[in-house]
Amino acid sequence: MLGILATPGRLAFGAGVLVVSVAGVAGLASSALFSDTQSAGADSFTTGTVAISPNSTSSTPISLSTMAPGDSASRNLVVENTGSLELKYTVASVATGDAGLGTALTAVLRTGTCSGSGTELYNGSFSGVSAASRTLAATAKDNLCLTVSLASSATNTVAGKTAGNNLSFAAVQTANNP
Repeated sequence: MLGILATPGRLAFGAGVLVVSVAGVAGLASSALFSDTQSAGADSFTTGTVAISPNSTSSTPISLSTMAPGDSASRNLVVENTGSLELKYTVASVATGDAGLGTALTAVLRTGTCSGSGTELYNGSFSGVSAASRTLAATAKDNLCLTVSLASSATNTVAGKTAGNNLSFAAVQTANNP
């Protein structure tokens, strides 16, 4: 009887069944894995802001209704960065009214208050006020003084005329801004 069981075909078949059985048992044993998942915490991102606020420290803008040649008037301005990012700002003007009077008027824009001294940022035509960019840290303030003068040499061509000027402040972030 041992001779019948030990034939090469039956032996190969028996070995195959044994290998498959061992592989099946090993597969069952290896499918039992421990696992764990943990969170690293939620990330949060908030963007900064750029906000500029040019406020006059006087209650009204410059207004001279009886300006004569040689007259001048000054106005304090406080430029405030009310945003959370450092910014750089520029100043430009939009002139209105009589162009002849606009060219006869001279504007001086400087740092500091009008009662003190400061660095001159612009000195030229009233109708073309502009200043190179200035840097202002978050929540910082910049004091400026604007003085407007009518040239002593002004002629009758500007008598009785009206001109106006609206200063515009444009700001951009400095971070990642070449």
